Amino acid sequence: MTRGIPYAADTDVALQHAVGRVNRFKGHPPMQPDALLFTRQAVLDSLVVAPAPITESWVMGSLAAVSGLVRWVHNTGQPLAREHVFSEEVRYRWVDGAGHLTKESARIYAVRLELIADHLNGAVVKRLPRATKVQEAPVEPLTPFEEADLWVWSRGLRPLTRRQRVQASIVTGLGLGLTRGEKYLLVKEDVTVTGDGVFATIAHPVTGEVRTVACRRDWEDRLAALVFEMKPHHYLTAPWRDTRPSPQSADESMRRAHKARPPVDFNNVRLRNTWLCHHLANGTPLKVLMQAADMAEANHLHNLLTLLPDVSEADALAALRGRA
Repeated sequence: MTRGIPYAADTDVALQHAVGRVNRFKGHPPMQPDALLFTRQAVLDSLVVAPAPITESWVMGSLAAVSGLVRWVHNTGQPLAREHVFSEEVRYRWVDGAGHLTKESARIYAVRLELIADHLNGAVVKRLPRATKVQEAPVEPLTPFEEADLWVWSRGLRPLTRRQRVQASIVTGLGLGLTRGEKYLLVKEDVTVTGDGVFATIAHPVTGEVRTVACRRDWEDRLAALVFEMKPHHYLTAPWRDTRPSPQSADESMRRAHKARPPVDFNNVRLRNTWLCHHLANGTPLKVLMQAADMAEANHLHNLLTLLPDVSEADALAALRGRA
């Protein structure tokens, strides 16, 4: 069985995404508050035995298994105590009696719950091997000159469909700071052009939660131009279709585009990091930036601080004084 694709190539960034996903979990149907809190805490405490970098499939599989067990324990009036919920007797009573699970699913749930139970109950657990290896993402943000060179290069890409996909990825990364999964959900109607700027309504690819992000001023015209040429209800990363594009096909198109020798190395992570660093360097309030980036924790932003340009002593003192 494959362990899936990590949330991010960097272990700390992947863990940040995993923690955020667990904290947003509500269950389907929504769980009672006590049972929900118990489930979240159990899975959060178990992330230490997950693959590194952690994968979305591991997190979602653990949430499904633990929430199913906890829901049954809570609904049958049993105590929500870890030593009881994760005892071998209780775990196997639930797995054996869960008629909605296939034989294969029941086996997978049993193995996952055993791993989590051993860890939570104090047993020494051997750490799972590293997840499927992916190409390490460059972390350094692009300079303004590199951003300009990258856009000029993209205008010469052929065929047209590859150029459209790559340009959409660049604009949504540098202008909006979108993740890989968010880019493929964006349709024409999600982008609004007004006299006050260009705004995108972003839906989280897993939870469906919606937020509005303002495009960086220096990328507004390019984003507006791409959207203007699209047909209604078509997707930005595949403007010739009104059905959701496959992330795999878009990734393959990006790989082929890189054979055309871009002026700088780039991918989804580096484009998003550039967007984050731009806002950090220009004084965007941290709370505002985290909401726009859909970040639950600021760990990644802390790591990016070392990549920001140096500030002169005069500018530093002026910033500390505050606005006139």
